[in-house]
Amino acid sequence: MQRDTKYGTAAEQPRSEQPIGVGTNTRESFVKPVKAARDGDRLRAESSPGGDPELSKLARATGRRVRLITMAWGERYIEELFSLTLPAVLAPNNLPALAAYFDCELIILTEEDWFPGLRRQPVLRELGRLCSIEFRPVDDLVSQPDAYGMALTYALFRGFEDLGMAMVEVPLIFFNADFILADGSLKTVAEKLLGGERLILAPSYCVTAESVMPWLASRRDAASGSIAVPPREMAEIAIRNRHNTIRGKTVNQRVFSVEWMDQFYWLVNEQTLIAHQMPFAVVAMQPERVLTEMRTFWDYGIISEVCPTTPRCVIADSDDYLMMELRTADTARDQLCLGWPEPKQIAEKLARFTTKDPIELARHTLILHAGELPPEIGDAMAQLDRFVEAVLAELPPQPIHWINHPIWAYHYPAFHQAREAFLARRMQTKADGEPADLSERSGAESASLPSVSIPAIASTRRGLKQRARQLYYRHLGRAPWLRPLHPRWADVQPVLNILNKFPEARLLVVSSASLLERLFGNLNARHMSVRGLNGWNPAHERQTPQPWGEPGTTQPPPAEKCDLCILELDADDLLGLTPLLSRAAPLIEQGGKILVFHLNTVGAALATQSLIGNDAFWLDLPCRIHFAGSPPSLRAVNGFYRGMAELRTGRLVPAAKGLARLSKACLAALRTSKSEVIHSRRAPAVFTSFTLEIDVGAVAGDNATHREAAQAAD
Repeated sequence: MQRDTKYGTAAEQPRSEQPIGVGTNTRESFVKPVKAARDGDRLRAESSPGGDPELSKLARATGRRVRLITMAWGERYIEELFSLTLPAVLAPNNLPALAAYFDCELIILTEEDWFPGLRRQPVLRELGRLCSIEFRPVDDLVSQPDAYGMALTYALFRGFEDLGMAMVEVPLIFFNADFILADGSLKTVAEKLLGGERLILAPSYCVTAESVMPWLASRRDAASGSIAVPPREMAEIAIRNRHNTIRGKTVNQRVFSVEWMDQFYWLVNEQTLIAHQMPFAVVAMQPERVLTEMRTFWDYGIISEVCPTTPRCVIADSDDYLMMELRTADTARDQLCLGWPEPKQIAEKLARFTTKDPIELARHTLILHAGELPPEIGDAMAQLDRFVEAVLAELPPQPIHWINHPIWAYHYPAFHQAREAFLARRMQTKADGEPADLSERSGAESASLPSVSIPAIASTRRGLKQRARQLYYRHLGRAPWLRPLHPRWADVQPVLNILNKFPEARLLVVSSASLLERLFGNLNARHMSVRGLNGWNPAHERQTPQPWGEPGTTQPPPAEKCDLCILELDADDLLGLTPLLSRAAPLIEQGGKILVFHLNTVGAALATQSLIGNDAFWLDLPCRIHFAGSPPSLRAVNGFYRGMAELRTGRLVPAAKGLARLSKACLAALRTSKSEVIHSRRAPAVFTSFTLEIDVGAVAGDNATHREAAQAAD
């Protein structure tokens, strides 16, 4: 389930989506007949494992009751619930520990056609030993394909509205069909409830389902059917397989971002991730007042509706409570874009939907860690806090009210009309047909940059050719030290700015073999090709700096590490960036940098979306991205290369036209080279290149990372 996508555009749960990752692909084979659980099969609470004897005695003395509520619709989510989520609930320190303290009951909300088969599921027999189980239908709530947020809200409410006045006396525990609990999570909740807490909140961490589900299935115990994963082991899996919606919200990895950003992360090291989320999950609550109708989305108003004055108990440490949220790799991929927004831009979008409750939770620091907390976590928390505060400072003083939220009010009439129509049809005949596909596809066209390399200025006489080259270098510069008259001046500035900060740095330049235009071949550095880096084949390396396009001699693999590495890559090699970085990083000193430079030969931002689509930028090092170019600079580049091509013809009329075109392009380049829009950290609609700056061996306290966060916050 997709908690942090916006309710107006959230992807819906298909009613007949095929399951993935575990089990089989048909309802008949998924639902296996087994002997149903009987009341007599249920264990007494005091015999359940994992309980503290004193707390159990207290719970039995007070006769406390707890209700667990979950829901799923659509074949994929139903299978996830019964194959993975409920087995994780069965872990020794989850439901068995909770049942040692409380009299437990489980409400499962799902589609009614599934009831008979699901009652025969093996996991239900084990659950029945620990709690009573009841199925409730949601068919009338899921007939509207574009109202997932409303369906989820009403489904959760249906799980406890029958309590009536008694709901203020019963703790309620919630978990979605795709929430996988680490062993010990519900024991922590039980202890909090027995300690007097009435409102418990904790984060979920989105992971890529295709990678994690087979691993989870392999952890299922053959005898009990439970999936028991210790918190730190699950944390390691969650960090390693974090979803692109987490990667796109990681403040110290600013390569790509999510369009709607309501969570903020900081990768401290390979075993530690910290976060601020707005909102995060209501794990358990005991309402302080009776709720008779829903007037808002669950995530954006349930706290203010039923627990307005109840103290918040936030379980922030994954050692105490950990919940992975399964998401398919393609979820929200269409909302990803290269670059990062400024805090003000983030706040402008947040202001359209966020309410008081999420804002109040936004300042809690959440910690996901697979090992002991590192020394640098304090610096990381300070930097992430500063960024979040910068975003919150841009929000309006009065957020949108949660009651009759604008998105709620928009969907409310159609949602209830669809619900009433479904109930009316059901009374007459069984509903048929599938919901229409309401998605829209849009395309975009963009101008292309001519695939032309910088030509040598030809002349029939050697002296004239040499003179022309001198004039070219004098006025336009020599790559990468180009002058503002050259249309590529803006493209090389991000790299040159970094090189200027490290004048004594030892350089390594790795270039794609098929580059049509190489801008860093003249640097005093070790030079090698991508194939040479991949295979350490000296036949692909160059020992000394050579003019672009000229052959070089070979050299053995680097005997010592370098300080800076420039990867000048074409589109094909860029798609294999992750393995390239794994080979380049060991060649760079700790605290050094890798600069990935790419000329966008199409010009439009859409040309680079395949990099996100193929997960080429799923990086695990602190990084940031710099874009260069604008529509005027794109026209200047087009005119420049067209003029150079005409000059190369050697014919009088085309050469004259080419000279005029070249002059016009250079003047245009001069005007645009120093404009405010020529460089950006957010992917503009048109850009001519980007530079990806990656810190090797950097930690949360690294100065460069601090400066980046500080600049964004300011």
